[in-house]
Amino acid sequence: MKVLYELANCIKGNTDLSWEPSIFKISDSSEKEKLYTLLKSNNNISIFDEIKSQLLELKKLQNPSIKFSKEDLEIVVNNHLDGKSIDEYGVWVYYPWSNRLVHCLDEEEFTLVRTNRNIYKITPEERALLSKQKVGVIGLSVGQSVSLALAMERSFGELRIADFDTLELSNLNRIRTGIHTIGLPKTIVTAREIAEIDPFLKITCYHEGITEENIHDFLMKDGKLDVLIEESDGLNIKIKSRIEARKLNIPVIMDSSDRGMLDIERFDLEPDRPIFHGLIEHLDLNLLKTAKTNEEKVPFILAIVGVDTMSKRMKATLPEIEESVSTWPQLATSVILGGAIAADTYRRLVLGENIRSGRYFFDPNDIVNSNISEKIPTNFKEIYTQTFGNKIDKENLIKDINELKLDQTLEEKNSIRLDNSIVESLIESAIQAPSGGNCQPWKWVYTTEYILLLFHDEYYSKSLLDIESSGSYIAFGAAIENLELKANSIGLSISTRLFPLGKNKKLIASISFSKYENQDYSKLVDYISKRCTNRNIENKIAIETKILDDLSTSIEKIPNASIQFLSSEKELKELSEIISAADRIRMLNPYGHFDLFEREMRWNHQEAEKTADGIDINTLDITYSEKAGLQVAKDWEAIRLIKEWKKGKAFEKISKKTVLASSAYGILSMEGTTEQEYFNAGKALQTIWLTATKNNISLQPQAPILFLFSRLFRGNAEMLDTTEIEELKTLKTRFEKLVSPNNTKHEVFIFRLTIGQKPVVKSFRKPVKDVLLYE
Repeated sequence: MKVLYELANCIKGNTDLSWEPSIFKISDSSEKEKLYTLLKSNNNISIFDEIKSQLLELKKLQNPSIKFSKEDLEIVVNNHLDGKSIDEYGVWVYYPWSNRLVHCLDEEEFTLVRTNRNIYKITPEERALLSKQKVGVIGLSVGQSVSLALAMERSFGELRIADFDTLELSNLNRIRTGIHTIGLPKTIVTAREIAEIDPFLKITCYHEGITEENIHDFLMKDGKLDVLIEESDGLNIKIKSRIEARKLNIPVIMDSSDRGMLDIERFDLEPDRPIFHGLIEHLDLNLLKTAKTNEEKVPFILAIVGVDTMSKRMKATLPEIEESVSTWPQLATSVILGGAIAADTYRRLVLGENIRSGRYFFDPNDIVNSNISEKIPTNFKEIYTQTFGNKIDKENLIKDINELKLDQTLEEKNSIRLDNSIVESLIESAIQAPSGGNCQPWKWVYTTEYILLLFHDEYYSKSLLDIESSGSYIAFGAAIENLELKANSIGLSISTRLFPLGKNKKLIASISFSKYENQDYSKLVDYISKRCTNRNIENKIAIETKILDDLSTSIEKIPNASIQFLSSEKELKELSEIISAADRIRMLNPYGHFDLFEREMRWNHQEAEKTADGIDINTLDITYSEKAGLQVAKDWEAIRLIKEWKKGKAFEKISKKTVLASSAYGILSMEGTTEQEYFNAGKALQTIWLTATKNNISLQPQAPILFLFSRLFRGNAEMLDTTEIEELKTLKTRFEKLVSPNNTKHEVFIFRLTIGQKPVVKSFRKPVKDVLLYE
């Protein structure tokens, strides 16, 4: 390569940082001498002389109503020269970075010709007004397109451009320049592009970008800016520039290059207007000065950009940043469109049009129809929700009960009557039980025969995971366990008959009451109100063997129930891979996504309190960045794109982190998969959970993986696509190798155990009056 450089008479890299052309008017003898000196010292200069064609065009444009012949036009041009040498007419412009010398008209005539085709979209009077404007552009990705559009329309008197960055090859997907400029400051690349379009335009460069020290200079030096166009990547500068512009009553324009989003802040008319329309007022701006990681920046980025208004593809890309891509994507079409929109808005603003503050969208996807075929139909939600059926109401329940009374199997000769207050106390304890997604799929009826009936309200529990109602049966078993513990503690014994009417699957159990003769009741009842799901991620602390033994022995009374623990680093590492993959599959599955984001998740405390069900997002121990990721993931159309791209590994991070920080995992197994077995599994789970609570051990269910396996094998893979089926089969093989290579039992539930702080936020329960009816 050294020989190649020597042969080419060049040096490696861009060392010439010039960006201002030299202009020689050689009708002036001193200027002529300077140009001759330059030519003598550099015999490699390329000369471009098209002055005559420019003069011909000038005369045609000055006389638009005359149709000149070629000969007539030559005469008019000669008359215009008035005996002057054409070589000395106009100016000679030397571009040192390209070693080119160009002959062109002087500024006044050059401007007249170059802007002639703007008339009357821009009138001569408006052109004169624009030529006095001072405009600043911060950030030269979208900002370069803005700057070039401003230059081509010649809509300023001075353009100040600022960017600290140098051009990289990847920037050429959207920045107009050539590969020979790689390594140059973006300010120089932009200034050169403009100078080669119009050498007379005044460009002021801030090669170091905008800083706390030079922001005032950028806005005020040699006269205050009339408009600031802010397109920087730096969050601190985005905020700081607006704060300073507002102080100086300078309007700010920004284009985001996503969905053609244009942001206008008329600080010249509204000096008290909150920056970014108040979208970031809830954030601590002082944190920006030290923000370096994505975690620290994401709250500001999403507040500024707007989660709900981002394009589907941008939303889909966000989880992939620093996973499969390095940074935010920007397309040339979007950048060019954004540059044009921002430049057009700037021009109309300074010309006095009624340009109002606000956020505007010029999204081609919304304007120009597309017929993109979708592998997953968008109406799947409508189809899916039709399967939920109707909620159980009192009228239907009473009707069912009257029909059930025809069956003598519901008679209970020895059932004692309970006061309503006692019934409500029992139900209050029962409904503290866990349920999948905190869906609380129960309705209770206390009949005139003193029987308590438990009904399944499938409207709340229908989901991808609740195959053949197995998850609901676990919830019912846990609820009945609570009910029995509470009943025993107040001197009552219960007799539970499961699924008394096979023809009516909605009736889960009939419960009768009698006196409890044994005064020795389980103290686990004291922990019913204290039990909760703890999703906190703690530093891993080993759990004593005797506590794990206590958990195991606690379920000895439950037929066929057994428990296995995983706690070694190797076991948890493998389990983290399996569980996180299952969570990703669920999130990328249209039905699983709908269950999680539209039926299960509650996005703020107020929503959780109002519905009194679901999972309050504040119960999740996740970072702001992860919470923002979930907000973005709410959009199914964005998730659909991730699924089509075969991406989504980013959605595994939270699960992996959760598993690896756990003290141990418990796997609850039963002999089979009947309704009775799942019901008993629920009783066992609640017993384990209350025992763990007694021992100050936190528990969090993480059962989607097992229910997906059930969907795969017991549910004939309904609602799963081919890719999901194959991956779940592989995960099932890995899980069996990890958990039960020689076990014939059926794993029905899995949960994590930790030692640490109690959760600050707990899930709500519906009030007793909403789930208990009296006949």
